[in-house]
Amino acid sequence: IRFVGGTVYNSQGGIRGVFVHRSTQTTMLAWEASCPNQFPNSCSTMRIDGATVVCSCEGYTYSLAIGVPFSESEDGEVLFPLLQYSAQFSGNTVSVSN
Repeated sequence: IRFVGGTVYNSQGGIRGVFVHRSTQTTMLAWEASCPNQFPNSCSTMRIDGATVVCSCEGYTYSLAIGVPFSESEDGEVLFPLLQYSAQFSGNTVSVSN
């Protein structure tokens, strides 16, 4: 990820994969790709949409910069934020762990 704001999806790791997002020149963030408000299923793997990720099940949108939901649930329930992993990088290598 060469530019601030860039994000890649890696299907290896996590429950349904991991999003790695470059938030600053020196900081990478790693987020679980499974929607935090769904039991893992066929529609719970989120997709990248610019600076956000969207859950295919109900369309909830989450910030890749801070992990919080932008959406509100239809029944007024509080939505969980994205699950964050530890991300370290040096040179061209990013290591993600929990």
